[in-house]
Amino acid sequence: MMKRKGLLFALLAVLAGTAGAAQHGIQTGGPIPDRRHFNGSVGIPEAVSKVEWVVRRVAGNVYVLAGAGGHVVVQSGEDGLLMVDTNFTVFYPQIRELIRQISDKPVRIVINTHSHFDHNQNNDEFAKQGALIFTPPETRAALMRQTRPSPVAREGLPMVTSSSTMSFHFNGEEVAYVPLKLTETPGEVGVSFRGSDVFVFGDAYVQSYP
Repeated sequence: MMKRKGLLFALLAVLAGTAGAAQHGIQTGGPIPDRRHFNGSVGIPEAVSKVEWVVRRVAGNVYVLAGAGGHVVVQSGEDGLLMVDTNFTVFYPQIRELIRQISDKPVRIVINTHSHFDHNQNNDEFAKQGALIFTPPETRAALMRQTRPSPVAREGLPMVTSSSTMSFHFNGEEVAYVPLKLTETPGEVGVSFRGSDVFVFGDAYVQSYP
């Protein structure tokens, strides 16, 4: 019996060490890149190559990935990963690698804050891996019409739309999906991670606001 207990404790220690290793070295807070006006340069290889991506822990189990365009926010835990916005297709490899620094669990939920393509171009990549995408109906309609820089793949279109406040009970905390009013595009949402005390507003709240 004692040997079995010892083996169990050793196994738990290994698993705990593996989980911790995935998040080893991620800085809490600190400066992040601010390239909000990069959209026009996304097709220029030289400009793309100069973009450096970083990952920072914001608070609780919420992280931000920042490089160019809209930030990507990731909540991590035993249930898997919840993402807010997915950024440009051209940066998918960097985003994927930074996510792996946080956790090796799958992305299960994606919330798009709005329809600008620097917030949703990688939707199809995560949908193919099993993620379910949520947006307001106006955002889905805009993505269906989008042609610049390219049409949105069918897999990248949201599967669930709502104009009402919703709660996701995920990774041990409530994640609130809150439709916003008086924003720059129809159908924008904010996301509140209640336990971590983190708010995400997409482009509705930026450094130059109001």
